Amino acid sequence: MSSVLSLCAVLLSLDAHAVAPTDTQGHEPVRVRTTTGQGQAAFQRTPAWRGFLEEAGDWHVRADERTGTPHRMWGEGVDLGALATEADVELALRDLIDRHPELFGARGDLPLRSVAYDPDFDAWYADFDAVVRGVPVWRAGVTFRIKHDRLVMAGADTYPRTPVRGDFQLQGAQALQAAIAFGPAAGVPHTDTAVRPVWLPRMEEGLLVLRATYEVRSRTEIPRGDWVVFVDGESGRVLDFYNEVRFVSGTVFAENDIRFPGGGTEVSPVRGAAVTNGNSTVYTGANGDYTIANGGSYQTHFLGDPVYLQNQLGNQGLNFTGSNPSPTWNAGNGSMAEIDTWVHTHRVRDTFNAVVPSVSWTYGDTNVYVNINDACNAYYDGTLNFFQSGQGCNNTGRISDVVYHEWGHGLHDHSLVSGYFDGALSEGAGDTVAFLMTGDANMAPGFFSSGGYLRTADNDRRYPQDLVDEVHEDGLIFAGAMWDTYVNIENAQGNAAAVSATRSILAGLLKGGPGLADSLEEALFADDDDGSLANGTPHECQIVAGFADHGLGQLGDDVGFVAGHEPIAAADPSTPHAVAVNIVGPASCANDFGNGTATVTWRANGGPWQDTGLVFSGLDASGAIPAQPFGTFVEYYVTVNGGGETLTAPTHAWRNPFGFYVGGVIPVRCDDFEASDGGYVHELLAGQPGDGADDWQHGAPGGVGGDPAVAHGGTKVWGNDLGVGNFNGLYQDDKHNRLTGPVVQLGHYEQSFLHYWRWLNVEDGVYDHASILANGAMVWTNVAGNQQDHHQDDQWAPHAVSLGNPAGSVQIAFDLETDGGLGFGGWTIDDVCILAPATPNNRLGVVDFVAGEGENARVRLSWTNPVHAPLTEVRVVRQRGYCPSNVFDGDVVYYDNQPVLGASIEAFDPVPTTDTYCYGVFPGDGSDFLGFVVEGWNLDEGSALTPATPEEIDDAKEENGLEEFEEDQVAAGADPYARRGCGCDAGGGLATGLWVLGLLPWIRRRPAR
Repeated sequence: MSSVLSLCAVLLSLDAHAVAPTDTQGHEPVRVRTTTGQGQAAFQRTPAWRGFLEEAGDWHVRADERTGTPHRMWGEGVDLGALATEADVELALRDLIDRHPELFGARGDLPLRSVAYDPDFDAWYADFDAVVRGVPVWRAGVTFRIKHDRLVMAGADTYPRTPVRGDFQLQGAQALQAAIAFGPAAGVPHTDTAVRPVWLPRMEEGLLVLRATYEVRSRTEIPRGDWVVFVDGESGRVLDFYNEVRFVSGTVFAENDIRFPGGGTEVSPVRGAAVTNGNSTVYTGANGDYTIANGGSYQTHFLGDPVYLQNQLGNQGLNFTGSNPSPTWNAGNGSMAEIDTWVHTHRVRDTFNAVVPSVSWTYGDTNVYVNINDACNAYYDGTLNFFQSGQGCNNTGRISDVVYHEWGHGLHDHSLVSGYFDGALSEGAGDTVAFLMTGDANMAPGFFSSGGYLRTADNDRRYPQDLVDEVHEDGLIFAGAMWDTYVNIENAQGNAAAVSATRSILAGLLKGGPGLADSLEEALFADDDDGSLANGTPHECQIVAGFADHGLGQLGDDVGFVAGHEPIAAADPSTPHAVAVNIVGPASCANDFGNGTATVTWRANGGPWQDTGLVFSGLDASGAIPAQPFGTFVEYYVTVNGGGETLTAPTHAWRNPFGFYVGGVIPVRCDDFEASDGGYVHELLAGQPGDGADDWQHGAPGGVGGDPAVAHGGTKVWGNDLGVGNFNGLYQDDKHNRLTGPVVQLGHYEQSFLHYWRWLNVEDGVYDHASILANGAMVWTNVAGNQQDHHQDDQWAPHAVSLGNPAGSVQIAFDLETDGGLGFGGWTIDDVCILAPATPNNRLGVVDFVAGEGENARVRLSWTNPVHAPLTEVRVVRQRGYCPSNVFDGDVVYYDNQPVLGASIEAFDPVPTTDTYCYGVFPGDGSDFLGFVVEGWNLDEGSALTPATPEEIDDAKEENGLEEFEEDQVAAGADPYARRGCGCDAGGGLATGLWVLGLLPWIRRRPAR
């Protein structure tokens, strides 16, 4: 009874969380992986990756920057020994994982998911599941690709550093009932149900977590669905769902072609149709031929073998006689939906059977249904299903591209020997099958009775910015990459070679079961011909360039390469500032870069740009910006030229350079925006008010509009339109808004400056202005160039900005002023710091020194030691008649050669007179002493009511450390009583007990504040 009651409580509490009725397909909860040049470069310098390279040789990697694991890596074939059986493969791979546990984020005892050999490509595919606390992580694990008995590709999605959230408190039956009650098909019968616990990778408030979830599977007939629903393991809330039934749908474009009703006809042989003489049945061959015993009269129909086509309006047989043994189906004697679907299904099967003959979908049984009582759609669910005409759409069984597309889903489904059936990739694969059959990038012309096609593979969709969580739209990214690959090969080798190669690449790629983010590597593996990916593949350069056009691969824009560089955020003075850059991308296509030139272009304190050459070693280039003095602000970018191509880091070079400060620093205030918003406030200064007009937001970035998908540190940032909720990540036209930080008290710190991490996208400064203000004065703004010199960061960039030596306090503001034209993502900022140079005055400052008055025979001294190392000694000196101007200008009355950082100090100076003395405290670091003298900070006056006796003065020497002072000075070869300041003692010297006639007039000097 308790479990029933608890389930009822769960269901009642979840009524508000039911899936919206308009959301009928959902989307697969696929992780979007973003990569940056700095993140990739940083991973390639990790000990785990370097250690693997020592064993494996020449390999490349695309790292998962959130988990610190190699999402995909490939390269020179690694000999795994004799691999005759699945057990041989498993044992060799477990041993490899155990040799590199930090790299794979796992040990070799992971559960084996599958090992399969593919004879079409002489390849092994092996997968191990990632588990946490004994429960699998959804679509996670370690995957391997072996060709010609050599390991050439691997990937680790193991989430070793990812926190878990929630627990599996529901029973499986409770999760099933929650999925049915509040999932996408509530209130209808569900069959074929299955439930399993999984950890679901999810982004929650900008942080990647593993959420305790139940994966619930079920089937419904109306609406038609093979549902996968994810139910929170604690609350029972439906987190995500998707439909594994694959439909075709799209967008209208204006173009006609002959592949639809009214676009022309052709006569084609009918293969596999049944021919019966009333007593026996045979099936037509490849050319439509058959032989059957004489029966006088005959009939042929499409209830064939292995394709079995059923017309939902009733199958129509064609009767003929022996006098006409070669009948022709046509609209006058049969159903055109049956005829067209039959012809195109056999045509695409035969085409791909020649490419991957081992895949049963190309030769085995296929059930096809036409004239289903609906319109404007078709789908694959293990069978092929096509709808009648109506609602402005032609009969989908009569459109060749639709038949090819849906059959392509089946090819994907039946090809899998590893990985997963990814919905978006499957849609793109279906479109790719279609254009490989027709030679036309435009998908399904004639889908609508008014003309026009659904969509086109010849597009500029890019990953991840154009993802919309709808599988057909997202699939265009993959279809576009395959189309551009096809065109690239065609341009290089001709049409026949392009068709053949692209068919083979697609067919091999599908076997690995990738998602969009993994598709490039699987394409390269499919294209490999010698068991090594270090030396390239026959069409590697065309593949890489084609996928790069759509953001798939290693960050490359058009050419498929990036200059990977981890930017300098801070540097030491007087030593060269090391710069390292590596060409990230397939090696066989990158040789021209390695044989080219590399340069770091830099400038100091806003001066002229200067070039310093870098030296290549393979595909890595290194060198240094010349040493700069303490306090220099340096900006720089790196350029690599080779083979007629140019790469830069950052991507837009001088328009958005990296920036760093030379020298040690002291943090005055830093905000990482994690626990709070830092006290920042924002306002709309000009422009029409409205939703999103003042678009500054604090939280996790959404990764849209060119903005980052992750914070620089932690999970939260400040930015213009973070792209969450209904926002698109882009700033609005004709607006002026500002984010203002709190007032930062600077105290004694001099030359304080701003250092923060920036991801800024803004139009050329001729039009839109992104600025930084300090106390209301502009201290930085984006470049105003030739109207196309936009500032476009595509990675987190360090930025050090001089503030002009503010005194007392400083208040920073980030400003954005836009015009009425082009819009970008605006500001995103993180880890904002006000820093002070680690100069002696800033490090050694004392601001609370007090010299007391009115005590008998002594002056009480108190202060707080500096808090910043190094601190090697503290001296207090005194003068009579004026104040000390530096540590050497007066008698030393206190000395500590082992001071404690931040300690509160109290000391007493026995004085020989009742005169007023001026004291100064001067900490030292072994090289320098505190240089400023400011009354109320490190200077103060004090006096005693009565003079101290010589004995009292002598007794204080040990207590105040003066014996150590004398010993240290003598050991250093110095006179402990020498005067090196600007003035002479006019009072009693504590150490000497002597009176010295002052040579200067009796003047009280006060230092300026």
